[in-house]
Amino acid sequence: MSSRKSARDTPTDVRERLIDHWFPCAVVDAAVGSPAGSGRNEKAIFPWFASRPIAQARAAVLATLLPNDAALRPWVEQAVREGAPGAFDRLAEAVRRNYGGRAPVMVDMFSGRGIIPLEAARLGASAVGTDLSPVATFAGRLLADWAMRDWSGEALLPFTSGKATARTLVGQDRLIDDAQLFHEEIGRRTRESLAQHYPLNPDGRPPLGVSVGRLHALRPVPASFSADRKLHTASAVPAHPRCWAVDEPGDQRRFLACRSHRGNP
Repeated sequence: MSSRKSARDTPTDVRERLIDHWFPCAVVDAAVGSPAGSGRNEKAIFPWFASRPIAQARAAVLATLLPNDAALRPWVEQAVREGAPGAFDRLAEAVRRNYGGRAPVMVDMFSGRGIIPLEAARLGASAVGTDLSPVATFAGRLLADWAMRDWSGEALLPFTSGKATARTLVGQDRLIDDAQLFHEEIGRRTRESLAQHYPLNPDGRPPLGVSVGRLHALRPVPASFSADRKLHTASAVPAHPRCWAVDEPGDQRRFLACRSHRGNP
């Protein structure tokens, strides 16, 4: 029996790729500071400690999936530089042709928050990302999975908006509506929980600016000042140069307020 494999048995992606001969380094370098290539929009959805500019990931995915065709280079540069939908459409078609009319499968074994799978999905590829961190895989679902789904047939959320005016925009995606409603519900429940521990002042304001998202900034502790105005606390929370005691008017409690590393209380 012959040991030679037929062309049909040979994987269709074992060939020269664009990245084997060329990579748009100068374009990536210029794009990382722009809205289209910085990745700040994606980071706003889910902050990640090891985030890279999305222009790098986009260029790597494009150059890996595309054949070594010099005519495609200007389209790759446009997609990296501007994120132009027209360039993506043309390149997605070239990727499908390169894989015999099929959508290729791209696997990122250490995907983090899923930027590589996200860029592969933009080109119509079936993207798979894995990571040991459950936080990373959750971020990847937010960026590269849930945003690509059709949410029009999903069940309604079990709560409604408490706002007087509807926030729904004409033609707005159902996922955006649900995300806004979900965040409103989180805020409502958090305010209710905070009210048990930090009741509002007589004038209706939260004590010392307590707000959702800054729960670490304020904690009630027994505290006193010495003659030199240095803070002394009688709790397990140590005094810190950026912490000070505050008396709330009409309240017998004393609070320890701490500034964050960015200087905001």
